[in-house]
Amino acid sequence: MNGEKHVELVSTQITLKERLELDSKLPDFYYVISERQFSGRGRGDHEWVSSTGNLHASILLRTLPIEPPTWAPLWVSVCTHRALVKLGADDTRISLKWPNDLWIDGSFKVAGVLCEKKGAEIIAGIGLNLVQSPLVSSGVVPFREDQVAPEAITVLEAIIEEMASLKSLEQLIAHYERHSLFKNGATISWRSNGKVLEGVVLGLGEYGEMLVESEGRKIPLYSEEVSKVIQPATTGQST
Repeated sequence: MNGEKHVELVSTQITLKERLELDSKLPDFYYVISERQFSGRGRGDHEWVSSTGNLHASILLRTLPIEPPTWAPLWVSVCTHRALVKLGADDTRISLKWPNDLWIDGSFKVAGVLCEKKGAEIIAGIGLNLVQSPLVSSGVVPFREDQVAPEAITVLEAIIEEMASLKSLEQLIAHYERHSLFKNGATISWRSNGKVLEGVVLGLGEYGEMLVESEGRKIPLYSEEVSKVIQPATTGQST
């Protein structure tokens, strides 16, 4: 695997963009990882607070095995989830929060993914709380009692291995639905144009959007902030 390690950076995302501008032939999965970063950010205008020992990394994606590229955030988050489980994380507590986060116990964010286009490529930034939570509203990846939290570089390598192997849309959707915080049939709320709306989850659409039924209409959610589950799916509805 090709990449570079740093002690401090302004942002792994910014650094990888600069590397790509200097060398357009950087290999697929080239990464930048840093122990600390000072201006990490998440989706939208959200800040990602960085702490030593946690994972702060960006990965160059030259080719995405699952098309269209709108699937990228969910694909990266699923690969992250699969890597953590293989490294000993407690998958009974970790959920995938559409479209790009990992949460524990349905309440606390432990990882976020930011995918940005850079020419024909995608740069995927991953922030993951491995050993400490910098915010009271976030959490730390729960590992099994007999498992010590691995180093950040070990987790990054495992994520890249999953990226190289997860090439089926069917596998992606199946893994997401097994571990999704928003099960099919659950009633959820989300914000749109300053309003809080409610609907029932129907599943994923062809572009990775979430499909919900609200007031008798099927509505696709693309970048809306889905806040919580109001009523879980009943037995037999979730997949």
